[in-house]
Amino acid sequence: IINCHLATGRIGRPGMGPFSITGQPNAMGGREVGGMANTLAAHMDFDAQSIGRVERFWQAPALTRKPGLKAVDMFDAVASGQIRAIWIMATNPVASLPDKDFVAQALAQCPLVVVSDCYKDTDTVGLADVRLPAQGWGEKDGTVTNSERCISRQRRLVTPRFDARPDWKIVCDVAKAMGFTHGFDYVSPGQIFAEHAALSVFENSGERLFALPDHVGLSEEAYDGLKPVSWPLEGRPFASRRFSTSDGRACFVATPPALTSAVSDRFPLLLNTGRLRDQWHTMSRTGLAVTLNQHEPEPRLDINPGDAQALGIVTDQLVNVLSVSGDARYLANLTESVKVGQVFAPIHWTKAHAGQSVVSGLVPRRVDPLSGQPHSKQVAVAVQPIKDPTWLRGVLFDDAQITVLRETLRQESLFWFGLGGKGGWFFEVACAAAEAPSVFSGLIQCLGGDEWADFRTPLLQRRLLSKNGQLLLLLCQAPKRGLLPAHGQMVASIASQQTDKDESVGTSWRQLACSAQNIDTSAQICSCYAVSEARIRKGIDEGCQTVEALGQALKCGTNCGSCVPELKRLLQSSAQVQARSEGAVPAGGSG
Repeated sequence: IINCHLATGRIGRPGMGPFSITGQPNAMGGREVGGMANTLAAHMDFDAQSIGRVERFWQAPALTRKPGLKAVDMFDAVASGQIRAIWIMATNPVASLPDKDFVAQALAQCPLVVVSDCYKDTDTVGLADVRLPAQGWGEKDGTVTNSERCISRQRRLVTPRFDARPDWKIVCDVAKAMGFTHGFDYVSPGQIFAEHAALSVFENSGERLFALPDHVGLSEEAYDGLKPVSWPLEGRPFASRRFSTSDGRACFVATPPALTSAVSDRFPLLLNTGRLRDQWHTMSRTGLAVTLNQHEPEPRLDINPGDAQALGIVTDQLVNVLSVSGDARYLANLTESVKVGQVFAPIHWTKAHAGQSVVSGLVPRRVDPLSGQPHSKQVAVAVQPIKDPTWLRGVLFDDAQITVLRETLRQESLFWFGLGGKGGWFFEVACAAAEAPSVFSGLIQCLGGDEWADFRTPLLQRRLLSKNGQLLLLLCQAPKRGLLPAHGQMVASIASQQTDKDESVGTSWRQLACSAQNIDTSAQICSCYAVSEARIRKGIDEGCQTVEALGQALKCGTNCGSCVPELKRLLQSSAQVQARSEGAVPAGGSG
C-alpha cells in the first residue's frame, strides 16, 4: 500500500497518504513514548546518535544499547530461563499470543510474574504472583494519539474503584520502593507530558518529524485545557518531498507474499483468524457489555458449505479444529463468506469465556523475521465433527457465583461458553452422553442451592434452583442442541410466569413448564437499538427495500453504522428469494 502511494506521488499531499488502521486505539501514542521493544522514546531508534542523545537528556549513562525482545521472542526467553522476572501491563498474552499453552507454561515456571490489569478474570492474571490493580480507560487522565497523529486530552470520566492506580503511578511507586527515587518523582500526568515534549525537541534541528516545541514547560493549567493538536505543528509530513532517510529519498520495499503454513493431507484447510464486529481483543472489556454480546454470543467456526458437506458437518454441529500446535472446539457456521479450502475463527474467546475455543492455541510460534508479527492468517488445520454430544444450557441469576460456575465448567465439559446477557449469565455446555448426569449434578451442587424443582419430558430435563428463596439457576439438558429452549425463552418464561415470592419453587416451576414460544430469539443485528434479524426481515417483507427505509422504520443502521453491511446482505438475500419465487434472477445474481 505504501509503495502504491509512493509510485503515484500521493504522500505529503492534503487528503492523501496511507493510513494505519491498528488494533489498539492509542497505538500511535504508545510508539511516541517508546512503547515498543525496538525503539526509544520520541520516535528515536537504537542508533548510536539517538542513544547518546537520550542518555544526555535523562542523564542515564546505563541506558540499554540494543533493542529488546519482541513479544513471541520474549516468551521463548521466559521459557528458557533467560528472563526470570516479567511485568505484564495492559495485555493478555496467555490468550492473544501464538501457542497459548507454551506461553502459559513459560509463565508458570517463571520465578516472578507481575501483572497490571483492570480485570481480575483474564487468562494472564490467573498466572500472576503479584497482581496490581490498574485504572481502566474511563478512570485515567492523560493523552492519547490517534493514527493521524492527533494528540487529544483524555480526562477521567469515573472515579477509580478499589486502590486502582494509573500505569505511570504504578511504575513510579514500584521504582521508588526499589530505591530509584530520582527520575520517578512525578506528581501528575501533565508533568510527564511536558517532559515528553522536551525530549521531542532536544537536539532536534528539524531532522526528526516528531516535535512538540509549543508544549515544552507546559503548566498544569495549560495541560488541563489542552486542545487536540496534530504533529508536526506546522506543515505536513513529507510535503517538501524530503523523507526520513539518510539521503532524503523515499525507498520502495519489496514485500513478496510468503506462505508459511501450506495445507497437507493431514491439515487440508487454511485457518484465518480475525475480529468480530462488536468485540475487542480478548473480551476482558467488551465481554462485560450485555448489548455487545447479543450479536455473536457463541464461539463459531465459519466453514464453506462445500467443505462442510465433504466432512459431514451441518450447521450448529460441534467441531474439533486441529493444527500442529493444538486443538480448539467451535460450533460450525456454514457460510459462503469463506472460500472453499478456508475456515475462519475469531480471536476474542478466552478461557474466561469459552475454555476450549481459544484460537491462539491453534497458531504456531512462526513470526515474520523483520517485524516479529505472528503468522495468524496462515494456519493449516483439520476440522472434525464431534458426534452426538449431550447439551446443557443454563442461566445463572447470581453474578457472585460466576467464578464458581466457570471453574466447574472448565473441569467437567467437552465444550462450554458463557457471557453476560439480558437477565443473567448465559452459558452452554456439551459433554459425552455418559458424562451428562454427573455434569448436570455437578453444576447444581457447585452453587449450593437449597431448593429445586424438576420438569422432565422424554427428551428434555429442566431444573430450577433457588437459594434462600431467590432464583439462582435455570438449567436444561437435551440429547440434541436444537431441542433446548433459547436463553431468551428461558429468561422470559421466568420473568412472565413467576408469581408471589412466598410460593414454593415447585409451584413456580409448574407455571413455567413450557417455555415462552413467542419470544424473538433471532440474532441481534443492530446493537445500538437492539434490532433483531426477525424484526428486520419483517420490515423487508412489509416494504422496506433499502437500508435507508429500514433505518426510518426500525432505526437500525442510523447510529454507528456497523450493521449496515449485514442489512445489505439481508436485503440482497430477500431480493434473491423473491426473484427465484418469480422465476427470475436479479442482476449480478447467480440464481
